[in-house]
Amino acid sequence: MKKRIWALALTAVFLLTACSGGESTTGDFSVTAGEDAQTAAASGLTLSMRVPETLNPLRNRDESVDRILKLMFLPFIGQGENGKPEGGVAENWTLSADGMSLAVNLKQNIKWADGTSLTADDVVFSYDTIVGSEEDAVYKNVTNYVASCTKTGTYSVTVNFREAFSNNISALYFPIIPAAHYQGQTEMDSA
Repeated sequence: MKKRIWALALTAVFLLTACSGGESTTGDFSVTAGEDAQTAAASGLTLSMRVPETLNPLRNRDESVDRILKLMFLPFIGQGENGKPEGGVAENWTLSADGMSLAVNLKQNIKWADGTSLTADDVVFSYDTIVGSEEDAVYKNVTNYVASCTKTGTYSVTVNFREAFSNNISALYFPIIPAAHYQGQTEMDSA
């Protein structure tokens, strides 16, 4: 009987919330309910996150924003369903015998929205952005494992690790951003 009462109470709360039919606005972000929410849901994807300080995923300091930004940027090296490293912008990689460096070849068919190709410059710029980010940035822990990232060709980089560690490659699950777009921008410019 108690379960039935709780179920009815929750249903009433959901119905009252969904039927409010109003719109409230906070800052530049709007929250809709009722028919407006149904129209928005029918016309596109609705995602939930806090108000971002920046849309630069490498300077972002909020996990909820990071979950959304991961949908927009490819990782350097991705993580497969089984938790193992795979693809991302990396075509393939070779770990040195001492486990201290990783030679990475990038996929050559990735284009940014403006039609330019993703290159090693973008990967190095992305790593340098992490190095220069705030201590509480989502990807700042990459610097605990990676000592440097250097361009070795148009579509190749070498990543040097701080020490040989079996899980070093997982530090490379960070997003790559277009250097040409983000260079010289401040936090507020990239939001």
